[in-house]
Amino acid sequence: AAAGLPAAQAQEKERTKAVTVIGTGAIYRNNTAGGRDAAIANGLVAAVDAAVLEMAPEESLSQNFGKLNDAISGHTGAFILNYKVLAEYVSDRTYRVAVQANVSLSRLEERLSAAGFTPGKKTLPRILFLIAESNLNEESPRYWWGKEKLFATPYSETAMATAMREKLFITISPDLTAQISEDETKSYPPDLSDADAVVLGRRFQAEVVVVGRAVSSQATNIMGGNIKSFQGAVTARALRTDTGLMLGSTVQAAAATGADEIVGSRTALSGAGTLAGQFLSRQIAAAWLEKAQNPREIILMVEGTRQLGNFVMFRKVLNDMPDIKNLKLLEMKSDEASIALDFPGSPKDLADALMLKNFGAFGINIYEVLEDRLKVRLVQTR
Repeated sequence: AAAGLPAAQAQEKERTKAVTVIGTGAIYRNNTAGGRDAAIANGLVAAVDAAVLEMAPEESLSQNFGKLNDAISGHTGAFILNYKVLAEYVSDRTYRVAVQANVSLSRLEERLSAAGFTPGKKTLPRILFLIAESNLNEESPRYWWGKEKLFATPYSETAMATAMREKLFITISPDLTAQISEDETKSYPPDLSDADAVVLGRRFQAEVVVVGRAVSSQATNIMGGNIKSFQGAVTARALRTDTGLMLGSTVQAAAATGADEIVGSRTALSGAGTLAGQFLSRQIAAAWLEKAQNPREIILMVEGTRQLGNFVMFRKVLNDMPDIKNLKLLEMKSDEASIALDFPGSPKDLADALMLKNFGAFGINIYEVLEDRLKVRLVQTR
């Protein structure tokens, strides 16, 4: 027990989970006891693995399975508080045991956090990158959604995606031929607006888009006539695709040296991309998990409800927004209504999300944003 705390209080501070698994061990040269020990040891490893699988986001396992194994491999004893053998059976040269192990979730979380993971079953978002990159001596930026269809992935984006996958984010590689037509690409410039970035993100089932620019240039420093210096810079912002809300932004720069201009500029761009990915990972994870855990009640005061069809459509749009929960009609009058809902953000965040919605035959005028409510007017457009 912890010093100065009763045993019961100390136990409450360490969260645990009882896990029951089956372990097997091979019996060599009739050494039954050795087979039993191996079966128990394998069962304890399986118990820790089972606890980790419950804590780790499922979608990220395929991209980070190796790193996850490195974080816990060889440390089984640190996570098992105690165990008992429930049953055992010998079959030919195999010893099988049913083991119930008491696994420390607190210690597992500490280990995963130290390795750069964000423990918890709540999955981090799927990320789509929209980075337009101008490499040294290139006249036009390189970007995959443009009309020129330059499909080569920017070096800064590759480094950024790698850095974010290491933090258990799921990154999306766009299937361009299946998802976006040539006519659509002509309308998207290299410098995307927030609205266009959100539209593209939704098209590829992303929950967050990272949009911005990357540029490389040659610096003035040289050494020995052959060694030159290069600068890479990345400016990026992260947006939720459901609300358009910005979760974070960063400006990062990195330098590289070398005799080869192409290699030097690529190295500088990759370095800046890595820094941007690491910085945005922290911002996005903090904002995403906090908002997922802390919804708040917001009141919508809606005018212009005399056109009942418009009000019905307005409520449908609200119901279809994944972040809105517990939608309730509080009051209905001849031309106004009050709605309560839970939303993981401020009334200003909700207003920004509503401004991105298409309501068809009518529009909305959000004419007042208060601390706990919005005042909205439904406006007929045709």
